[in-house]
Order: sequence, then C-alpha cells, then structure tokens
Amino acid sequence: MLGKHLRIGDLAKQVGVNVSAIRYYEKEGFIKAKRDSYSNYRLFDVEDVDTVRFIKKAQYFGFSLDQIKSFLSERENGNSPSAKVREIAQKRVEDIEAEIKRLDALKAEILESIINDPNDSPPDAKEICLLIDKARC
Repeated sequence: MLGKHLRIGDLAKQVGVNVSAIRYYEKEGFIKAKRDSYSNYRLFDVEDVDTVRFIKKAQYFGFSLDQIKSFLSERENGNSPSAKVREIAQKRVEDIEAEIKRLDALKAEILESIINDPNDSPPDAKEICLLIDKARC
C-alpha cells in the first residue's frame, strides 16, 4: 500500500478478487487508476476497495453489471439509488420465486420418474432411457 493509494494486486487481495477482475472493472469504468509517474504502476484510491466490495455484493444478489453501474452513477450524482435497487430487487425476488416453483415441479417429476421406473427394464425401440424419455417436458 502506498499512502492513500493501492497497487492493483493490493486492491485485489483486499477485496478477494483476482487482478483480472480489477482490470475488467477499470476497463468498464467502475474504478479509475492513476499512473505513478516514477514506477508506472497503476494506483487505485483506497475508496475503490469499497466500490469493488459493493460490486461483488450486488453481483451476489443477482444484479447485472449494467444495473450496478447505474447504482454507482446515481450515487456519484448525489442521489440515493435505494428506490431503484428496491424495485429491481423486488423483481429479482419474483424471478427467484418463479424459479423455485419450476424447480419444485422438476423435483417432483424426477422423484415420480424414479418411483415409477421399472428398474433396469429394457427401453422400447424408440426410447433410450425410460427415466428420461417419460419426462413431461
């Protein structure tokens, strides 16, 4: 660490990502490096630690990088992105609930196929595996 600046490897280590992720965030405009005139190292502000941590947390919740960029832009413009985040998060919850229902139905179908599959019976000429061929999809 160099005063109020971090080298790319130090930043990556502090936030638990690899250096290529930091380069990507820099290329996409999430963070900006300065060049040390003496060593030509990329130097990042210590505030970039918080920015990258925010990006990783937002990704964990399923937000896209475009959405995250818009949240950060709102903040840079002096606005709170909370209303936008809340709206997108609510849609994300609805999508997750739909996916859970889909997976529950799939689980039930697989269990039904396992229970109803005659063990190791030879398939008909058109079938490959009864367990899969009898699926309702």
